[in-house]
Amino acid sequence: MTVRAVIFGAVAAILIGGVGYFNDFVLKLTYVVGNHLPVSVVGILLVVVIGWNPVAHFVWPRARLRAAELAVVVLLMFSACSIPGSGLMRTFMHGVALPVRYESQSPGWQRNEVLGYVPSSMIVTDESAVREYFVGIGSPGKPIALDDVPWHAWATPLATWVPLILLMAGAVFCLSLIVHRQWSVHEGLRYPIASVIRTLSEDDGRAVGPVFRRRLFWIFCGAIFGVHLLNGLDLWYNTGIRVPLVFDCTALLREHKLLQHSPQGFPLTLVNIYPAVVGFAFFLAMDVSFSLGISQILFAVIAGSLILIGMDCPSDLMSGGPFDFQRFGGYLGIALLLAYTGRAHYLRLARGALYLEKPQPENVMGVWALRVLLLCVAGFVAILSSLGMDWPMAVLLVLLTLMLFTVAARINVEGGLFFLQAGWTPVAVLAAGFGIGALGPSNLVLIAFVTAVFALDPRECLMPFLVNGMKLCDDRKVLRPAVVGASSGVFVIALGVAVVVVLWATYNYGVPRGDNWATADVPKMPLRFTNDSIDTLKGTGKFEQSLGLSTTGRIGEGIRHMVTDGRFLIWSGIGVGAALLLSYLRLRIPHWPIHPVLLLVWGTYPISWLSHSFLLGFLLKFVTVKLGGTGAYNAAKPAMIGLIAGEVAGAFLWMVVGLIYHATTGYTPPKYMIFPG
Repeated sequence: MTVRAVIFGAVAAILIGGVGYFNDFVLKLTYVVGNHLPVSVVGILLVVVIGWNPVAHFVWPRARLRAAELAVVVLLMFSACSIPGSGLMRTFMHGVALPVRYESQSPGWQRNEVLGYVPSSMIVTDESAVREYFVGIGSPGKPIALDDVPWHAWATPLATWVPLILLMAGAVFCLSLIVHRQWSVHEGLRYPIASVIRTLSEDDGRAVGPVFRRRLFWIFCGAIFGVHLLNGLDLWYNTGIRVPLVFDCTALLREHKLLQHSPQGFPLTLVNIYPAVVGFAFFLAMDVSFSLGISQILFAVIAGSLILIGMDCPSDLMSGGPFDFQRFGGYLGIALLLAYTGRAHYLRLARGALYLEKPQPENVMGVWALRVLLLCVAGFVAILSSLGMDWPMAVLLVLLTLMLFTVAARINVEGGLFFLQAGWTPVAVLAAGFGIGALGPSNLVLIAFVTAVFALDPRECLMPFLVNGMKLCDDRKVLRPAVVGASSGVFVIALGVAVVVVLWATYNYGVPRGDNWATADVPKMPLRFTNDSIDTLKGTGKFEQSLGLSTTGRIGEGIRHMVTDGRFLIWSGIGVGAALLLSYLRLRIPHWPIHPVLLLVWGTYPISWLSHSFLLGFLLKFVTVKLGGTGAYNAAKPAMIGLIAGEVAGAFLWMVVGLIYHATTGYTPPKYMIFPG
């Protein structure tokens, strides 16, 4: 680790994490992050290895950034990538600021006094500050000053939420270190994103790395970059020259009853081709890419068939549904399997953390990570308990959230799926499992708020970024405590900058128009869910009983409800059993074609867009290996990396062009999107 690498990575990370919100939701440009293949990070890396390093090689060799330095830079940038978008800032501030506004417009919420169950320290209660936040107080050509932001109204909510955010981030940093050696060394997972970045940053002492000296790389990279160049020019100048990457087959398949009745069935008829996804699929195990490719087809058939025979298949982020609980069961099954397969490693860490034995040198960081993880979880639970949540529910909530992050990271490093959503939430699981009567309104609203901040949309959650960055640093022999400390420090600084930027931007411009999910739906979800639960409890005569339960009484009522709630038990049980069964069959039967990742992603928004490209990548790899064997597969690797680099470079180009356009003209440029938003 060098000082210049830390400075470069820290500055880039603070710009990504701190200013990314302004780019994404004020200027409405191509997302700085958007998913776990962040355009900003890979774009900056390409600028360095294609632009800066070759020039420095001939002009000033000492200024050249080496591969190990680039690994540190990438980890530092990755550490901030969960902050600006859906990982946090897209919804966090709105969820804290707007409940008072929406409660004043909802007579039903007022009748049930829903806002009274929310601790006042968790939300902004100053109505004037809320109104100014929503409409904005700036004017064209005259932006507000920082001291125009009503900081006094935000002091208490930020003092409540920022420690929770830091504790959760600390837990995720620690958890990433704990699983790193098991996944990277003992299991030898593929880490597709880290592998591609490692290939792009290879340094053998010549002007450019080995992959950039391969003709196939430049042919495929140039072709895809050219496609996005033409399509971007058409968006900006209406040139009429556009290369289609989306093919609408709706007219051909409209009469198919299963597609008509299946949730998210019609995206199957929109065939979206993402060259980067095709490239990643080429590097995956064939059962993984095949399973991701056919996931939506199977989901359409199964869900559509159930609906046709009269079964109700609702899906809701707060209350859940059959397939939501099945996906939760799949996550739980995979989490149990991960714990079992890594039991020897994790037990060694636990014994070291409890001072029962001296840890091996390679496990020292993991041992300290486990100790700090326990402190972070205890601190998180203590804060939630002080706010009024029963401590057993707080423990379950944080464990479910960390389980979600861990399995999402596993999907990323084993399955190469860089755009994913869980399709279930902790609040839905706890409400269905324990019952709304056992939890009561105070627990429900707190669990719903914490879920909305941390686990509602994990497309940019922190852990997949960290495990990839740590793998990259470990491969370059620079994964040391100082590097991990620097990355966690960068997260804290970027978070502080982001808080200031988001508050200033929103009070200047008002809440982002056109993003109703973040500004209207998410802030209402916890209160709406709590209000509906209160109505249900009052309708069944159990409201007063729910308010009067003690902590032990809530647990007892929850266990009794869990035993009698067949829907939750059946569907989550199906998920656990199917995930374990597919894992067993994959280990025992040679060439078994279905990977359990299918059960974790089907029916979710991201895979409905990406499944066609995964299937295309699988077919491309299958044909390549069948016709040319391992030699042909290895020869094709530079071409696939070119697909990924060309796609990211195209997105990065139009993001930079948009920023320059806005900086010079003051106008909002056209938004060129490559990956789904």
